[in-house]
Amino acid sequence: MDDNFFLEIRRKLEERPSNAFTKLFIRWIDEYCLKNTNASTYSHPQDNPQPVPQPIEQVDEIKEVKEEKPVQKEYTKAEIEAFHQSMPGAKMIVEDVFTILGKGTVATGKVKNHIKVGDTINIIKPSGDSVSTAVQSIEINRQIVEEATPGDNIGLVLRGIQREDVSRYDVII
Repeated sequence: MDDNFFLEIRRKLEERPSNAFTKLFIRWIDEYCLKNTNASTYSHPQDNPQPVPQPIEQVDEIKEVKEEKPVQKEYTKAEIEAFHQSMPGAKMIVEDVFTILGKGTVATGKVKNHIKVGDTINIIKPSGDSVSTAVQSIEINRQIVEEATPGDNIGLVLRGIQREDVSRYDVII
């Protein structure tokens, strides 16, 4: 194949709407023609030189496809308080959630009613959604305990729950 073949393809690509693929292919054609011809006789189709090639992740036209997650409703302080007071049997209100590698999802908060390891609990969100799980372990000040009493600040390791399933202000019953 000669350079005219590639230059004809390049001309046709320039006529099309530009996207990341066409820019990349045009750049490849230019580099090929420069390598395989005498650089002094090859004239670039454009007067100004091409910009320095960018990694494909930085090309503006490539958009990362993101799965849209439903937007979580923001609740006012009054709505949160009303929600918490409507749950008289609450064992704990979630203050923070994180994941410990090798252990799982941990929900922290202050105990309102007794919680034991192995208890089946329900996590209720202000939206009304709920998730059921079991308490895998309880930690108080980096000490693993079998039971937590009212007033204790604890971390609950929850069995089979993802970080996205629990959030601040959820109620554990």
